[in-house]
Amino acid sequence: MNKLKKLWNSLVYAGSEGLADHNPQRGTCIGLNLMSLWIALINLSLGLVFYLLSGIFAVFLGSYLGAALMSLLIWLNYRRMYNAANIGFYLILNAATFYFSSLMGRAIEAQLMIVFLIGSVLFIFEKIALRILCITTTIMVLILLELNFKYQLVKPVEIAEPLRDIMRWSAYAVIIFLVILIFYLYTRNNSRLLNRLKDYSGQIEVNLEKEERENRMKTIFISNAYHEVRGSFFGVFVIIQILSEMEGMEKLQDWKKLIFNLRSACENLKMVLNNILEYSKYSSGIHDQIYPEPVNIRQLIRNLVDIGQYSASEKMVHIDLFVSGDIPEFVECDRLKITQIATNIMSNAIKFTRRESSIQVRIEKESNYWKINVEDAGEGMNSEKMDRIFEQPFVTEKNSDQNREGVGLGLHITRHLVATLKGKIMVNSKKGEGTSVTVYIPMASPVEKIVPRMDRLFVNS
Repeated sequence: MNKLKKLWNSLVYAGSEGLADHNPQRGTCIGLNLMSLWIALINLSLGLVFYLLSGIFAVFLGSYLGAALMSLLIWLNYRRMYNAANIGFYLILNAATFYFSSLMGRAIEAQLMIVFLIGSVLFIFEKIALRILCITTTIMVLILLELNFKYQLVKPVEIAEPLRDIMRWSAYAVIIFLVILIFYLYTRNNSRLLNRLKDYSGQIEVNLEKEERENRMKTIFISNAYHEVRGSFFGVFVIIQILSEMEGMEKLQDWKKLIFNLRSACENLKMVLNNILEYSKYSSGIHDQIYPEPVNIRQLIRNLVDIGQYSASEKMVHIDLFVSGDIPEFVECDRLKITQIATNIMSNAIKFTRRESSIQVRIEKESNYWKINVEDAGEGMNSEKMDRIFEQPFVTEKNSDQNREGVGLGLHITRHLVATLKGKIMVNSKKGEGTSVTVYIPMASPVEKIVPRMDRLFVNS
């Protein structure tokens, strides 16, 4: 049974291998093979039965010749000669209809096959001109049959009454079956195409959503890049402005400190720009890659505080730094991300603290973490704002002293950076009492000193 099923499927799908599901030729090929198989089986079975009952050899000859020709059509499809198979199917059925109608006369009403023939034309052929030509030809066959019935140009064979009724009802059954078959093929093809259309629509929707996500990511990336470059550049700008306003070289030590801070600020800006370029290589985002290296965390934060002090001085704000004695000289971490985290939270504190106040920056060790805490003396936040500070973007109310150029991305970026480093961030704030931001970063191996490798001091230098 399995072998027969396998043989049947191989014949039905002959020639359809390699054709895409959405290709109409695939449905036509399979449908034509299926119809050819059924017509061949009907001819083989009924042709033999009617020949044995009537003794008319022409019935046997026509039936078996038709079955052979139907098998040839499947072979043509197998050889991917689709047009030849389609035209051959149409011509063979028209010839068979004319042959059996002329041979049997009105005994079998073979002219009713015209309904199936027109349906098969619409199923097989797609071009309107070819459909019109074929339907016109079929109507001409019907006219010729009616003329033959009227004028007896080809005399039908004599068939006894009981056998005539059997043959007529058998012909009715065959024609009805074939009409149902053509409707089934129409329905199956339409359902297949409809399902395929739904799949395509779903895929298009997925692609549109993907493009929207990518566009949102690009927008966020541009905003993040602006925020990070702006934060790093501001310190450089302030130092250059101070240098341009100095009239003499009275204090060489001040010049050295300014130049050192300017160099540090430029290095930080360079790392930000390098990381932005790195983003173009990774669709997963700029912050998903970690580049650990031994970092002198004390010196790094001290440099950032010095750089931040230039912009803080504009509001007559002083930044106080406290570094706990249990912090190792070198910590294994991502220098760029730590720089961005510290710069973001200190920049926020500078923006929102009151004029002529102070900002406290503390570096301490707690359990398996080292932490940086930045506390300002600003107006603080109520609970509603506290729930939204990590949203992207989160834009606060702006006045003459606060957040004049901010884009509301600082804490959003910081939280993402901290999460990438497997750390955690906590924010405490009360209205009128200022805000405290604490970032916890996992401590690497507890060594007191690590010799840094020079080739890892900058990312993609």
